[in-house]
Parts: sequence; C-alpha cells; structure tokens
Amino acid sequence: RSVVDLRAGPPPDSPWLAWALHLAHTTAEARGWDPVARRAMQRVLVMLLAEHREPDRIRVSDFVVAVAEHYINLDYVIEILTTMDIVDDDRPARLEGWMTSKLADLPGPWRRDLHRWGRLLRDGGPRSRPRNESTVRTYLNVAADAAVSWPHRDHLREVTHDDVIAYLAAFQGRRRETATTGLRGLFRWAKTHKM
Repeated sequence: RSVVDLRAGPPPDSPWLAWALHLAHTTAEARGWDPVARRAMQRVLVMLLAEHREPDRIRVSDFVVAVAEHYINLDYVIEILTTMDIVDDDRPARLEGWMTSKLADLPGPWRRDLHRWGRLLRDGGPRSRPRNESTVRTYLNVAADAAVSWPHRDHLREVTHDDVIAYLAAFQGRRRETATTGLRGLFRWAKTHKM
C-alpha cells in the first residue's frame, strides 16, 4: 500500500489510479457524495492503486481495515474495483452464516421464507438492487423477531393486519419506522410471490 498525500501534489502517474479516480468522481457526482467522502475515497484509491501493475489482483481482505480507518463505505470501493475487474472478494460469506443461525429456531416455513427474502435483499433481483449487509441484518432481525411474536402463526400467509399493528405498537420513533419498513418489504415480497 502506498501513502500519498493528494494535498501535497498531483496523484502518481498510474493509468489504473487515473481510471479509479475517474470512476470515483462519476459515482460521487451521481450519488451526491459530500466533499469529505470524496476525499476519503480518493485517499483509499491512491493507497491501493498508486503502484498497481497488471495482472495483479487486489484482495478485499487486504484493504478492509484501511477502508474502515478512512470511514468510507467498503461496498463503494469494491464496486469501483469490480468495474475495473481487479478485485478478488475473499471475505467469508458471513451474512449467509448469520442468516442461518438467526433463523435456526423458527418453524420450517418461516425459516425457509425469511431465508429466501434475506438472500433477495443481499443479492438483489430483477426489480431490486442488492442491499448492504447492515440493512439485510436489520430487516431480518425485525422479521425474525416479529415471527417469534406470532407463535400462533405458522406461515406468512396467516399473519393478519392486527398482528402487524400489535407488533409495531411496542416500538416508537426510529425503531418503529425501521420495523415498519422492514415488514412492509417482507409482505410486499411475499405478496408478489403468492406467499
């Protein structure tokens, strides 16, 4: 990893770095990143690509800590490097294991359906973009906790409007908003798939 301060001069002369900085700039423009996020992304890309040579590959595990230290979203860095086809995502499938253990104590139909929904959230689908890991965890936590609060319901199809209202009544403010959004997404998905 190279340490270069862009405030002290221009970036190193590297076609890989120039390409990455261009991708970061267009992404930042499209998504409305603030100046702090833009500079943090530039620092991370300079560190990763200042001395990059073809056919070298960059492993995600090699820069996870550095990205966290610069407070930049890891998924954004991976997206840019994936576009350039120079990254190997060697992280273990943490989310899959977490979903399996989180849903393990639920009855079979709940476990199966929530796992399917969780994978759709994680991977995206024809009409939905992939969600980041923290969003998937948050929504699956809501759905699993709601399922536990409905022990008299063996399946999504059996849940009533009153069941949902009673579950949400226990929350206030931001937690209620998050729970409402999560359950709305779950039941929209279930309705679309005739569940």
